[in-house]
Amino acid sequence: VRLHEQRDALLRPARLQVIARTSSMRYKRADVPLDQIGRALGVEYIVEGSARREGDRLRVDARLIRVSEQTPRWNDSFERQLSGVLGLQSDIARAVARALAVTLLPDAQRDLDRPKVVNAEAYEAYLTGRSHALRLTQPDLDTAERYFDVALAKDPSYALGYVGQA
Repeated sequence: VRLHEQRDALLRPARLQVIARTSSMRYKRADVPLDQIGRALGVEYIVEGSARREGDRLRVDARLIRVSEQTPRWNDSFERQLSGVLGLQSDIARAVARALAVTLLPDAQRDLDRPKVVNAEAYEAYLTGRSHALRLTQPDLDTAERYFDVALAKDPSYALGYVGQA
């Protein structure tokens, strides 16, 4: 997360940037100090976390870390039914915005206030498919396609299933 101006102002795209997942994932298993990662990505804060699943429950522990001090500015735990995972994502995004002391624009706040319910089995199949697709081998791509098909069989209106197939 990169802030361009002082806090306590409206959140606008020019003020806050989220670094692409592909840029940050190269550090997933790397033994690189947090301040070095922050400099490489050009960010002031990093959100890190972990997720655990038990049955149809998902628990996410999230932390917002100021890179220069390598200290947590905020941390919290969130727990939901797997079918409410999009609401969970909204809750975490809202909490991070509060921790950064920014005010969301009304449209962004409305989007967060209306989380969508997803079919847990379709979502899980999609995530498994994405995991295989990111490996970019032919056998994994074939496996990914099968998982995207499963996601759509579970929920024919699930847009991410079609995104995966594409």
